[in-house]
Amino acid sequence: MNERLKINNIVIIGGNIYRQDFPIINIINALKKYKTRIFIITDKARVNYPNKKYKSFRIFLKEKKLEYKIFDDYSKMSIFLNKTFNSSNTLILSCNNKWLIKKDIINKYKYLFNYHNADLPSQRGAACHSWGIMMKKNFSSLNIHLVGKEFDIGNIVLTKKYELGNSTSNLDSIYKTLKKKEENFFNKFFSNFFNKKLSRIIQDNKKSFYWPKLIQKKNSYVDWNWSAENIRVFCNAFDNPFKGVTAIYKKTKILLHSARLADREIIFHPFQYGMIYRKFNKKLYVATCKGGISFKLHNVDFKKIKLGYKFYN
Repeated sequence: MNERLKINNIVIIGGNIYRQDFPIINIINALKKYKTRIFIITDKARVNYPNKKYKSFRIFLKEKKLEYKIFDDYSKMSIFLNKTFNSSNTLILSCNNKWLIKKDIINKYKYLFNYHNADLPSQRGAACHSWGIMMKKNFSSLNIHLVGKEFDIGNIVLTKKYELGNSTSNLDSIYKTLKKKEENFFNKFFSNFFNKKLSRIIQDNKKSFYWPKLIQKKNSYVDWNWSAENIRVFCNAFDNPFKGVTAIYKKTKILLHSARLADREIIFHPFQYGMIYRKFNKKLYVATCKGGISFKLHNVDFKKIKLGYKFYN
């Protein structure tokens, strides 16, 4: 019978998802039965991310009494990591890590993995679930893979597919599914790791897709020439826990959320696309290609929006 691997340190590079307390909470829960030191390395932006129950990731770390270190660039982080942790008894798990890990770490650490909470190789990159909502994907998978010289390309050591079902309504509902799936997933990963039972699955690069990071303030502008359905899924991709999509009203940026299809049988002329044709029950109704669509407002008083005005791209 094989002896368990002797690991003294678990180093997590990255942190929690925006406005969530996972994956870190699920990782530390899965590690409770193993006598290992947990150390978090994070960056200046993520440490200030709001979490689900805490105003910031920093407060989360302090409340959970976790050791951590914050860095503003890769080189300083790498120097600290290589000087502080012995490569023979340290497992490094990258998750929501903004840095591309380079040879100075790859060549030194044998137990170096990345956690990717979306399907591989079909959802490489960032903002995977927002892109998935836009593409109406009804499945995804959790993956832990070896770290390679590019993002998300290494051999997969553990994967778990799951159906999204109706959870593609917005990111919030997908995150609820993710959190539940992660609990068993990390338990299985650490059990397989310590008992030397990890598999190796080579990713098929011919089936790969890579999508870049999305920034709400920059990328959330609606094109009112799109169909109502395409606008709806676009809005859902930027909805809770984020602030919704952006439209221009009288040279002012308006944030719209909770998109719903409306008046699907109505055929609007292209000149009407983006025009506000109804205000009812604190919802705005806007003409689009292939029907109307309703929204709630995020940052503007409902009473200030006038009927007959148009949103612009």
